[in-house]
Amino acid sequence: ANFVQPLIKQFAYLNKTEVIVFNALEDSLASTINNLKLINSDFDYNFNLLEKYIKNLYSISNDSNNDVGRHRVIFVYGLSNLRNKLNLENKNKLGELIELANKMDHIHFVIIDSESKLKSFESEIWYKDIVNGSSGIWIGKGINVQNIFKLKKYIDNDIEDNECYVIECGI
Repeated sequence: ANFVQPLIKQFAYLNKTEVIVFNALEDSLASTINNLKLINSDFDYNFNLLEKYIKNLYSISNDSNNDVGRHRVIFVYGLSNLRNKLNLENKNKLGELIELANKMDHIHFVIIDSESKLKSFESEIWYKDIVNGSSGIWIGKGINVQNIFKLKKYIDNDIEDNECYVIECGI
């Protein structure tokens, strides 16, 4: 949470950006920012609301290329924990919803989890379709021993747990 909370707040402070956070790790994330919706419980109920919301935005954006206004950034803090907390029906819809959102320019998912937990999604079609192994953010130590990002070169200096690497094109 050392790095995650400031990252979420930076997105929330952006003008014309709505931020939704599914906090499935139960870390203490608190916010009084107006355009940030923090979800710490009732994950099935809130997932169903998010599904309706995204499908509605998709429908609006496809009808005559309507402008749906501001960008939406949906943070999933603990993807594997969220999936474990959803009922079976919603577990099966999770990947489909992320894929649908990925088809729109104004909705973005930011998935935050440990490397070992993210690896458990690698065989899923939606994960293969949206995850780019050459671009992303690595938080904390261990970038040279991880298997999520395909790095073009060895990185000499290690960083602290509250720092990150921004990886673009494998660099």
